[in-house]
Amino acid sequence: MNLSLGFNAGESIQDSQKRSKIVEELGMKQIWISDLPIQRYPFIVAAAVAKVTNKIRIGLGVISPFIHNPIFISRAMAALEENYGRRFELCLGLGDRNMLSSIGISIPKHEIAVQLIKNAMNDIQN
Repeated sequence: MNLSLGFNAGESIQDSQKRSKIVEELGMKQIWISDLPIQRYPFIVAAAVAKVTNKIRIGLGVISPFIHNPIFISRAMAALEENYGRRFELCLGLGDRNMLSSIGISIPKHEIAVQLIKNAMNDIQN
């Protein structure tokens, strides 16, 4: 079993960097940076963490294509890998319905929502 540490993107960049260096020094293999509409931008936090670490894998998720345009997600992930190597993971998902509703985003019914996630995955991979 692989264990990871989850980071809240709402924490300061400096705290995220300090914590990620400690996690890497302790030998953990991966961290995950969460995304909510009320938090800091996860791609910026991922870049800041990557800047102060060398080998730890960095996961971003759950990233909702209802908040972030799939083309932007693709470009952001490509930029992270170009600048810091191929050590990033991406988890797409719908996001928290209540949180999204609080910013005016309505999630469609299950079948449509899953199809939208699949379409976003295709856009990101192309």
